[in-house]
This record gives sequence, structure tokens and C-alpha cells, in this order.
Amino acid sequence: RFLSHKHSNLIKFKLHSCTCLESGLAVLFLGLQHAKCIDSLAIESTNLGGYASDMVAASLPLLPLSSLQLKSTNMSQTGFAFLLETMERCSHHNQNSARLKTLDLSQHANILPEMMTRFVQCLRQPKSSMNGLERLILEDCGLDKHSLKILCQGLTSTMGTHSNTTSGSTTTTTSSSSGHTLLPALKHISVSHNAAINDKCVTQYLQPLLKANTNIITLSVEGCPKISTAKRKQLSDMLRYNNSFLKTMGFSTEFSLAILESVDMIETMTKGGGGSSNTTNNATTNKGEGGGGGSSGTTGGGGSGSPSR
Repeated sequence: RFLSHKHSNLIKFKLHSCTCLESGLAVLFLGLQHAKCIDSLAIESTNLGGYASDMVAASLPLLPLSSLQLKSTNMSQTGFAFLLETMERCSHHNQNSARLKTLDLSQHANILPEMMTRFVQCLRQPKSSMNGLERLILEDCGLDKHSLKILCQGLTSTMGTHSNTTSGSTTTTTSSSSGHTLLPALKHISVSHNAAINDKCVTQYLQPLLKANTNIITLSVEGCPKISTAKRKQLSDMLRYNNSFLKTMGFSTEFSLAILESVDMIETMTKGGGGSSNTTNNATTNKGEGGGGGSSGTTGGGGSGSPSR
């Protein structure tokens, strides 16, 4: 009753470690559908198995959310598929549907390659509520090299319309591209605590993603023990370029890093040995360069690559 009151100014709503929801969840989300000011929804460590996830998913098109966190909810693959289907229908032209800025699907071990393919397909829809994502968090989701490949190649590709025409046994695919990478607003990604991610994954998927989308300024890979220190350094260098003003001048990554290293050397000599980079626990955090600086880019030990807990 409070949620549906016309004067309710509820902005954030969170369920944590809730049990015995059953029919109460349906009543709760029926009320949330009338909460016109709600901006953030978080459900953590709460069982959304069975029809519970459907109740949540069916409410999403009616909620003007900019932040959605579904962490450790025991959502089934069927529930996840229905969630994506409803989010795909959320249009930013709908007055009751704001574009999501933050999406956190951490601690869902069932985000398998087929689900990741469906996720990327959802992102490609022009009216998807996720087209404006700025922060994507997929921590401890059991991502393997196949799922990561689908995600990174999907985010690296350009936004366009695709159509398939089948004639007999021959399938012809035509596509048109607007020339913009998928999710151009995306700035922060976390794939931390996915133990299967290794050096090969960094080389083949993560580095091409950072090169294609220089708007990405933080990438968290904390808790990925198969990534070597050398590969973490390479990711850190790429993020340093993405955080610098030099990318706007059209300089290559290699040339820009050479300039930044020269600046570091001068600062070190000026300060008598105090460097400008801070390396701790195999995690490198780079400060913004060039006077005004930028947001820090983090690979490895958390930092700004992950949201505050």
C-alpha cells in the first residue's frame, strides 16, 4: 500500500537474504510496479528459483530503473532467458522505462555460452533497456573461455541490424552497421572471480575489447589466478591509454604509452624517486594523465573496477 501511494518517493529497494517469499513476492512486486520514483532494485542472496524470477522479470518493463542488481538468486536458465526477454522489450521511448546504467548479475553459475549468446542478442536490440549500460558486472559467474569470447566479441562488434534469409539449404546473412561499437556508453566491466579466465583469454578477448572500445576505463579481473602478472600489466597499459587525453588526439596506443612513460620518468627524476604508478598485490592502478586526469583503470585487485560493497 505504501509502495503504490501516489506520494511515495521510494528510490532504492533492496532484498537481502530473504526466505519464504512465495506469494508475498507477487504482492510486493505488484506494489513496486506503482512506485514511479524507484530507480534502483537490488536482490541479493535470495532464492528466485521457480516462478519467483518470472514475477521479478515481468515487473521490469514497468519500473524506471537505472540500476539492477541480481546477485546469488539461484535463477534458473529458463528464468534468466525470460528476464532477458522482458528487458529486451523495455524501450527507452516508454515513459515508464528508463535505460539501465548498471547491471550486476554476479554469482550466477548458469550463465553458460548459450545464455551469453542470448544476452548479447538482447544488447543488440535497438529498443533494449540495456543499450545505455555504463557498468556491467559479471563476477563469479563461472564464465569460461567460450562465454567470455561471446561477450567480448559481441561488445567489440558494431551496432547494426541483422537479418537471415534461408533458401533451401543455403542461408544468407545480411547486415548493416552504424559504425558504433555495441554499448558505446560502457565504461566499467568486472569479470572478477571467474577462475577459468587465463592469459589466452586476455590476449584473444579482453585486449581486443579494450582496443575497440576506448571508452572502457576500468576492467576488474580480481580473483582470476590464471592471469599472469605480465598480462595484467598489458591490460593496465591499455586502460592507461583509455584514461588519458592522448586517445582524443588520434595517437596510437604504443605512441601514447611511450609519451606517458616519458612523463613518468621526468616525474620520477623531479621527485627524487617517487614514481607515478602504484603497484600492489599484482594489481596496477593508473592515475589519469595530462593535468586534468581521468578515472582510474584497475586490473586485478579490485579498486574502482568493482562497485563499492
